[in-house]
Amino acid sequence: MLPRKNLEQAEDLIVRLEAVLKAEIAAVDPGLSVVLETLPGKRVKVLKKVQQRKILQTLTSLPHGVIKMSAEIPGLVETSPIWQ
Repeated sequence: MLPRKNLEQAEDLIVRLEAVLKAEIAAVDPGLSVVLETLPGKRVKVLKKVQQRKILQTLTSLPHGVIKMSAEIPGLVETSPIWQ
């Protein structure tokens, strides 16, 4: 969510970001598209900055990625986080 006064700047950023993302992950997701949508006439509420920060801190602190590689087979992930 952003104020209307920042819409043009956001559109320019989205165009540049989409080009970078498409180049980086073209092999795994060739149909990627990044879209910016407006909600005309709708008033919406967003989370307060304190709540946003807490959610982002929680997400970034969650375990992710490789925890341990196999000692026997080079390049093989042996352990990674499991979500249940």
